[in-house]
Amino acid sequence: MKYKKIWNEFYEGYREIWSEHDYEYHSYMIIKHILSELSVPKTGKLIQLGTSLGLSIELLCNKYGEDRVIGYDLFNPLKHPNIEVRDLEKNFLEDFKISFCDIDIGVLNDNTDLRKKYYSWAKKNLVVGGYILINKKIVGKLNKNFETIDLASFDNTNIWKNPHKNRIFTKTLVKRIS
Repeated sequence: MKYKKIWNEFYEGYREIWSEHDYEYHSYMIIKHILSELSVPKTGKLIQLGTSLGLSIELLCNKYGEDRVIGYDLFNPLKHPNIEVRDLEKNFLEDFKISFCDIDIGVLNDNTDLRKKYYSWAKKNLVVGGYILINKKIVGKLNKNFETIDLASFDNTNIWKNPHKNRIFTKTLVKRIS
């Protein structure tokens, strides 16, 4: 296995990672309880950069159709058919239209540079009305084509059950408005 050391350190060495990336993981909760309330454009792919177990990918597939959803990660432990095993740092994605992008990549080493590169990529490829889920600290100043949506503005009791675990205060949605 190409990434055996990372696998051993992250998945084997820290077995609690399996319980951290469950149905209360921030990506899953935000997709289920916030994105599902929004009007996601009918064109463009819904992608997740950094899929972990693939629970969010399965949720996206069920809601938006398997043909529109793709996830990328170093590992695909549950062999989900919509997750492509790919080192996104060494093998950068080509351009294609996207309607939603969850950028949760680089968590293994907290590589914010990689997240910033994919944030720029996602903004360039996002269709009008599409969304990017990203860390607030990465967003920076936006031009008139984009707006941020504060996750704390949603009045959803499921999100407020455990706001620290679902990272509602550290994540934001960026929407392309024109």
